[in-house]
Amino acid sequence: MRLAVLGAFIIVVGAAILSIRGSTTAEGDTTQFATTLILAAAVGVQRLNGVQKWLSTPRDQRKEHAERLAQQTLIRLCDSRPVSEDILSIRVHVWGVPPWYRRLFPHSIRMRLRELVKWRRLTWLAWFKIRPKLQRLAAIGLVKEPPSGVPFRMGKGLIGVCLLNNDRGDTLKLRTSDREYKEALDSATEKEWENKGPGITHNLSLADANRLAKLYGQVVSKVVKDQRSGEAIGVVTISVKDSNPRIGNQQLYLINLRDLALTVGDFI
Repeated sequence: MRLAVLGAFIIVVGAAILSIRGSTTAEGDTTQFATTLILAAAVGVQRLNGVQKWLSTPRDQRKEHAERLAQQTLIRLCDSRPVSEDILSIRVHVWGVPPWYRRLFPHSIRMRLRELVKWRRLTWLAWFKIRPKLQRLAAIGLVKEPPSGVPFRMGKGLIGVCLLNNDRGDTLKLRTSDREYKEALDSATEKEWENKGPGITHNLSLADANRLAKLYGQVVSKVVKDQRSGEAIGVVTISVKDSNPRIGNQQLYLINLRDLALTVGDFI
């Protein structure tokens, strides 16, 4: 937005210079026409600036609400506990399906299309799937960490699988130190990794899986549903860097994860 304002300022200054030049030369008509065009462009830039602000407002509000609720969850997880490495590594994430996708392809229409795909002559439509990258609306922790850079989509990664399953009663858990998963990460090739099956790989590439394993030792996730339609609109996760103790077996984490999934749905 600042660039748009700067651009408008430069255009207006240019128009003023042309106006002065036109008043002192014989090219007044041509210069006046150019000045008018430049001023119109300046107005257009300002209008564009307003449109950008209007488009960004809904997302900003979603992020503010998601971050506030994630912060409250983190506070409850850390309350009355001494500061330690375990506490410092806790991360609370909120992921959301992009609003543009939900507006362009309403849930009711997508459900009807899925029914149509079941017809034998229309099964080819199943190839046309649009699965946008999920937006990271909140990433809260006592220590700020850079994003992993791994894109999550429906069906991709633990987060994407949780979204695809759309089961509010299910909490998906991943512990990277588990023997089976650790052996899978030691795969020599991408093909060997893929042969471990989606139950292990969560449809991630081997490189992405190893990158995430270095950042998070354990992750628990739960889907966020639209209260009216039942559509899966996001995922919340709690993660820690260490593999012990098992957060997937602790009520403190599971209850707070559930509460966050229930409350954040009204805002994302």
